[in-house]
Amino acid sequence: MNNVNYVRALLGCFTCAQLAEMDIKELDMQFLLQCYEGETIRFVKRPSEDGIMEVGALNGEGKVCFMAAVK
Repeated sequence: MNNVNYVRALLGCFTCAQLAEMDIKELDMQFLLQCYEGETIRFVKRPSEDGIMEVGALNGEGKVCFMAAVK
């Protein structure tokens, strides 16, 4: 998957209303493993204690292939 598509997928984890409320100032991304055509990835998100939203992508084996912190 092209790296730009991770950003699109990450933003798709939120509704338009959520994105408007978040007032995003910074987006830190880590690309950990390659994803390939035909592979299924699952995005998960959780808020951290310091107000940062953490988003990760897991491949079919449950390995983290992408992580991001939305500030």
